[in-house]
Amino acid sequence: MCQMVFTTHFNTQLLGTFQYTTTGNNLTHPRTIGYITKVAWGIQNVAIVDSDLRINEGGVKFQPDIFVRDSKNRPLLVIDYESPNSSDARIPSKNIKPYLKWGKSVPYIIVTSLPKKSSTGWELRYTSKGSYNRTHKRKMKEIRSNPFEYWFKIYRHKIKKWNNKLRNVYFVNINAKKVSLETL
Repeated sequence: MCQMVFTTHFNTQLLGTFQYTTTGNNLTHPRTIGYITKVAWGIQNVAIVDSDLRINEGGVKFQPDIFVRDSKNRPLLVIDYESPNSSDARIPSKNIKPYLKWGKSVPYIIVTSLPKKSSTGWELRYTSKGSYNRTHKRKMKEIRSNPFEYWFKIYRHKIKKWNNKLRNVYFVNINAKKVSLETL
C-alpha cells in the first residue's frame, strides 16, 4: 500500500529536488506527512493517528511527526519525516537521540528523501558556524554525486555506538517515487 500511495500521487520533483522545499513553495513536508498519515491509517489495529506530537516527560523532549496508537491509546508506531532540506547531518542528534532517551519499545521509522543518483541541484543548508552541516560544506561534489550514499555513510558512522539500542529504529528512504526500507 505504501508504494502504491507514493507511486500514484507523487511527482518526481516533490521529493527528488528542492523545488518544493523553498520559501513560498514549501510543500514537500506537509504533503508527504499527509501521504504517510494516509498509509498509517491503513495499518491493522490503528485507532488514533496524532500529528506533530510534543512528548515532554521526565526531562525528555521528543517531537515526532506522526504517532500511531491503538484503541486503548497504546503507542504502536512513531514516524518522523525528513524532507530534502532536513535529510542531513541532524538525523542522529535530532531524531535518534531523543527517541532513545524517551526509552519506549515502540517501532520508530525515520523517512528520508534522498536521491540514489547524481543530483547536481542538490542543496546543503545550515552550514554557517555552529550549524549541523558546517563540516560537510566542502563536500558538495561528493554529496551531489549520490545524496543517499553520502548521508547514509554519515548516519552509519555517527550511530555505530548505539547499534545495540537501535533494534526498533528503521529507515525508509523515498527516492523520487521509489520507497525502500534501508539498513544501517
